[in-house]
Amino acid sequence: MTSISIDPRVDAFAAEVRSHLGDLGPEEVTELTEGLEADLAERLADTGDLGDATAYARELRESAGLPAQGPHVPPTQTSREWWAERRAQALAFSQRRGIAPITRFLVALRPVWWFARGFALFLCLGPLGYT
Repeated sequence: MTSISIDPRVDAFAAEVRSHLGDLGPEEVTELTEGLEADLAERLADTGDLGDATAYARELRESAGLPAQGPHVPPTQTSREWWAERRAQALAFSQRRGIAPITRFLVALRPVWWFARGFALFLCLGPLGYT
Protein backbone atom coordinates (compact mmCIF):
# COMPACT_ATOMS: atom_id res chain seq x y z
CA MET A 1 0.00 0.00 0.00
CA THR A 2 1.55 3.29 -1.03
CA SER A 3 1.26 6.39 1.05
CA ILE A 4 0.46 9.75 -0.49
CA SER A 5 1.40 11.82 2.55
CA ILE A 6 4.60 13.73 2.98
CA ASP A 7 4.47 14.11 6.76
CA PRO A 8 5.84 11.02 8.60
CA ARG A 9 3.42 11.71 11.48
CA VAL A 10 0.52 10.98 9.13
CA ASP A 11 2.09 7.68 8.04
CA ALA A 12 2.75 6.62 11.64
CA PHE A 13 -0.76 7.59 12.73
CA ALA A 14 -2.32 5.70 9.79
CA ALA A 15 -0.27 2.59 10.62
CA GLU A 16 -1.42 2.78 14.24
CA VAL A 17 -5.07 3.13 13.17
CA ARG A 18 -4.70 0.08 10.91
CA SER A 19 -3.18 -1.90 13.80
CA HIS A 20 -6.27 -1.12 15.90
CA LEU A 21 -8.39 -2.54 13.09
CA GLY A 22 -6.30 -5.73 12.95
CA ASP A 23 -9.14 -8.01 14.04
CA LEU A 24 -11.08 -7.17 10.86
CA GLY A 25 -10.56 -8.84 7.52
CA PRO A 26 -8.17 -7.28 4.99
CA GLU A 27 -11.05 -6.18 2.75
CA GLU A 28 -12.79 -4.40 5.62
CA VAL A 29 -9.60 -2.66 6.70
CA THR A 30 -8.94 -1.53 3.13
CA GLU A 31 -12.49 -0.28 2.78
CA LEU A 32 -12.38 1.60 6.09
CA THR A 33 -8.95 3.14 5.51
CA GLU A 34 -9.27 4.03 1.84
CA GLY A 35 -8.01 7.60 1.54
CA LEU A 36 -6.97 7.64 5.20
CA GLU A 37 -3.63 9.35 4.61
CA ALA A 38 -5.26 12.15 2.59
CA ASP A 39 -7.90 12.68 5.30
CA LEU A 40 -5.24 12.73 8.00
CA ALA A 41 -3.04 15.15 6.07
CA GLU A 42 -6.03 17.47 5.68
CA ARG A 43 -6.86 17.13 9.39
CA LEU A 44 -3.26 17.88 10.33
CA ALA A 45 -3.25 20.96 8.08
CA ASP A 46 -6.55 22.21 9.54
CA THR A 47 -6.05 21.53 13.25
CA GLY A 48 -2.32 20.93 13.60
CA ASP A 49 -3.05 17.74 15.59
CA LEU A 50 -4.03 14.22 14.63
CA GLY A 51 -5.57 13.24 17.96
CA ASP A 52 -5.71 9.69 19.31
CA ALA A 53 -5.36 6.74 16.93
CA THR A 54 -7.46 4.48 19.16
CA ALA A 55 -10.33 6.95 19.18
CA TYR A 56 -10.01 7.44 15.41
CA ALA A 57 -10.17 3.67 14.81
CA ARG A 58 -13.21 3.47 17.12
CA GLU A 59 -14.91 6.23 15.12
CA LEU A 60 -14.20 4.38 11.87
CA ARG A 61 -15.77 1.24 13.32
CA GLU A 62 -18.83 3.10 14.58
CA SER A 63 -19.36 4.90 11.28
CA ALA A 64 -19.27 1.54 9.47
CA GLY A 65 -21.64 -0.05 12.01
CA LEU A 66 -19.03 -2.55 13.20
CA PRO A 67 -18.66 -3.80 16.79
CA ALA A 68 -16.24 -1.94 19.04
CA GLN A 69 -13.52 -4.60 19.10
CA GLY A 70 -13.70 -8.25 18.14
CA PRO A 71 -12.20 -11.17 20.06
CA HIS A 72 -8.60 -11.51 18.97
CA VAL A 73 -5.07 -11.51 20.21
CA PRO A 74 -4.36 -7.97 21.37
CA PRO A 75 -1.83 -6.17 19.15
CA THR A 76 0.62 -5.88 22.04
CA GLN A 77 0.53 -9.63 22.71
CA THR A 78 2.32 -12.05 20.42
CA SER A 79 0.74 -15.33 19.47
CA ARG A 80 3.42 -17.13 21.47
CA GLU A 81 2.42 -15.20 24.59
CA TRP A 82 -1.25 -15.87 23.86
CA TRP A 83 -0.62 -19.64 23.59
CA ALA A 84 1.53 -19.60 26.74
CA GLU A 85 -1.35 -17.97 28.59
CA ARG A 86 -3.80 -20.60 27.29
CA ARG A 87 -1.43 -23.42 28.35
CA ALA A 88 -1.11 -21.90 31.82
CA GLN A 89 -4.90 -21.73 32.11
CA ALA A 90 -5.25 -25.34 30.97
CA LEU A 91 -2.59 -26.45 33.45
CA ALA A 92 -4.30 -24.57 36.28
CA PHE A 93 -7.62 -26.18 35.32
CA SER A 94 -6.09 -29.66 35.12
CA GLN A 95 -4.69 -29.30 38.64
CA ARG A 96 -8.02 -28.52 40.26
CA ARG A 97 -9.04 -30.94 42.97
CA GLY A 98 -11.79 -32.75 41.05
CA ILE A 99 -10.02 -32.62 37.69
CA ALA A 100 -6.51 -33.74 38.70
CA PRO A 101 -7.38 -37.48 39.02
CA ILE A 102 -9.11 -37.46 35.63
CA THR A 103 -6.11 -35.71 34.07
CA ARG A 104 -3.71 -38.29 35.56
CA PHE A 105 -5.90 -41.12 34.24
CA LEU A 106 -6.02 -39.64 30.72
CA VAL A 107 -2.24 -39.12 30.72
CA ALA A 108 -1.82 -42.75 31.77
CA LEU A 109 -3.92 -43.77 28.73
CA ARG A 110 -1.57 -41.99 26.32
CA PRO A 111 0.19 -45.21 25.19
CA VAL A 112 -3.19 -46.78 24.44
CA TRP A 113 -4.08 -43.77 22.28
CA TRP A 114 -0.82 -44.13 20.31
CA PHE A 115 -1.48 -47.83 19.82
CA ALA A 116 -5.05 -47.11 18.63
CA ARG A 117 -3.79 -44.58 16.08
CA GLY A 118 -1.16 -47.01 14.81
CA PHE A 119 -3.73 -49.77 14.51
CA ALA A 120 -6.10 -47.46 12.62
CA LEU A 121 -3.29 -46.61 10.21
CA PHE A 122 -2.58 -50.32 9.77
CA LEU A 123 -6.25 -50.95 8.98
CA CYS A 124 -6.30 -48.11 6.44
CA LEU A 125 -3.06 -49.14 4.70
CA GLY A 126 -3.70 -52.89 4.87
CA PRO A 127 -6.16 -53.04 1.95
CA LEU A 128 -3.73 -51.04 -0.19
CA GLY A 129 -1.18 -53.85 -0.02
CA TYR A 130 1.49 -52.01 1.96
CA THR A 131 1.48 -54.54 4.79
